[in-house]
Amino acid sequence: MIESRAGLSVGATVRASRVAATVPAQPLAPRSLPEGLIITDSALGDGPECPPGASVTVNFTAKLADGSVYDSTDKRKRSWTIPLSNPNVIAGLREGIPGMRVGGKRTIFIPWRLAYGEQGRDPIPPRNDLTFEIELLKWEPGTPIEPPVGD
Repeated sequence: MIESRAGLSVGATVRASRVAATVPAQPLAPRSLPEGLIITDSALGDGPECPPGASVTVNFTAKLADGSVYDSTDKRKRSWTIPLSNPNVIAGLREGIPGMRVGGKRTIFIPWRLAYGEQGRDPIPPRNDLTFEIELLKWEPGTPIEPPVGD
């Protein structure tokens, strides 16, 4: 581990909450997924990748399109556990969290169609894009997400 009094060196391994996270030597390029979801990893984490449908425990900050924070684990004063197999979880999180490793940090830009849609949900206005900053604390296998069966 490379540390200095001024902070961490680029490419260093950091330990937070007893979890190792690799800080990339170069910022990772954002990855665009179908329907406009954009993922940017700032720390890669360690161990196996979180699969789709897992139950995840995260720290997060959620922002509206104007950049204002509408929810966070700091506000809740506790981490948040999300069952990614639950269809009530917004699609942007169900699709944007898998692939993370414990200790990883990711920013997920979620277009409104993968968030709360045309109707919104208090305090989220209709047709509002969201940005989630996620730190994956742990994951446990969940119910696999099965693709829809044709008629």
